[in-house]
Amino acid sequence: MKSKDAKDNAPSNVAEFDFLRPPISLNHFIQQMGITSITAWRFRKAGKLKTVNICGRLYVPAEEIANFNRRAAAGEFAQEHKTPGPRGGKKSKLAKGERGAGKTLQRAA
Repeated sequence: MKSKDAKDNAPSNVAEFDFLRPPISLNHFIQQMGITSITAWRFRKAGKLKTVNICGRLYVPAEEIANFNRRAAAGEFAQEHKTPGPRGGKKSKLAKGERGAGKTLQRAA
């Protein structure tokens, strides 16, 4: 009977207990997510990631990590991928012959 009572009291969603997990440092979050510190700064500035300051260090609460992952999986942060053009696609003016066309070098005699 004890196991049945424990089952009945079990949370239906694990996210209900995110507040019990300790926050992780922002540096650890950056390493886990595989992003740069600049990207994390941009996420914070844009309001996509909330952090807390504890004794001068930035931490990401566990519930915020779960929220961030849920929003990312839903495609909230998705953007169109911009593929760079071919290298050397633009020819320089010098290569086109527009600069100095018709001019010849004169040597001092």
